[in-house]
Amino acid sequence: MSTDTRTKYVEPLGYERLKDAELNKGTAFTEEERDRYRLRGLLPARVSTLLEQEARALNNLRRKTSDIERYVFLLALQGRNERLFYRVIINHVEALLPLVRGSLNVEVHDVDSRDDWRERYDQRVPVVEFQGQVVCQYRLDRAAIEDIVAKYGGAGNDQ
Repeated sequence: MSTDTRTKYVEPLGYERLKDAELNKGTAFTEEERDRYRLRGLLPARVSTLLEQEARALNNLRRKTSDIERYVFLLALQGRNERLFYRVIINHVEALLPLVRGSLNVEVHDVDSRDDWRERYDQRVPVVEFQGQVVCQYRLDRAAIEDIVAKYGGAGNDQ
């Protein structure tokens, strides 16, 4: 008698899916996805594209009157819809970087601007390095970045 000890993955459905920031697409869930993931009645009826969501998020962000309000808005967005959060950050990095980096000395480089970077990183973007070591790639790892900030206090380029 053999016992299968593998755990079977069950995709979150309904509200559980919406609570997972990595899986939540908000109003960008297609009609088919809304049926498959049992989201009918949990979202507004109108399906939006990710581009439309991005435009709404930017409009809401621009309405904020202080940097702290904008920062809190972005944290909340990351907590509920990571896909949209990263799209907004990556597509508007020049404008939003000062808001999310705080006192860190951060440099933004286009991976495609140099052949050696394109070869080194290819599709592993975004990538964050600190003192020549990769901290995270493919997606921003908030905990890893916070660990670096806590340990070095934003003084990484001087050490």
